Amino acid sequence: MSGQGTAMLAVAQAVPWETALMTTAVCGALLVLGERVDSQLARWAFKPVASLGFIAAALAAHTSVFGAYHDLWDVFEADDPASAIVIGLLLSWWGDVLLIPSSEIVFKSGILAFLLGHLAYSVAFLRMGVDARGCGFAVLPVIPFAYIVLCWLMPDVPSDMVAPVIAYILVICSMVVLSVGAYAAGADELFPIGAIAFLFSDLFVARERFVAPGFVNRAIGLPLYYGSQLILAAAIYRLV
Repeated sequence: MSGQGTAMLAVAQAVPWETALMTTAVCGALLVLGERVDSQLARWAFKPVASLGFIAAALAAHTSVFGAYHDLWDVFEADDPASAIVIGLLLSWWGDVLLIPSSEIVFKSGILAFLLGHLAYSVAFLRMGVDARGCGFAVLPVIPFAYIVLCWLMPDVPSDMVAPVIAYILVICSMVVLSVGAYAAGADELFPIGAIAFLFSDLFVARERFVAPGFVNRAIGLPLYYGSQLILAAAIYRLV
């Protein structure tokens, strides 16, 4: 299995950045069109491929700046910020796939994958170095924002999902705070931009699941989501 994973990694690293970007853009657009007619077939056909595009984009950036990974385990054993971003994108891919079925258990697994992805991004920002005053500045608006979101969601969240939703909000808000702290410490502005865009895309997922289901959530949320992931992938080029 690891040999197959390494072979897939080698293929993905050979994909040019422009091809990876177009893959996500085109399949993401087709996915939105499929969502317009509520097509489960379109979700299975386009969502995993669109998400593979942003992984290939991150690998292209990593290869250009730091060199190619030689083995699948290199991604997980490395202690650089770029590798943590790649891991976050891989976990996001799993989250995307797990959110396609209608099963409640699978949905919770997808949420867990995304939560772990946000933790991976948080690790990336910590590895870049964070400025305490920058984090403090970010906390000021993030705390009331998180409180407002919780007040908005909680009346419609099932009892068995209350703890996971609270944990998820805390993790993603912490990730945003750390991205601002990394920026204040000298990291590129693409990192907080990508983190904040990811946060807002998740709000539309929550709205779709708990508050007001409808195509508008996917029409806005999906471009925000894929845009945020491509921004974080592109930011790897700035890690020099």
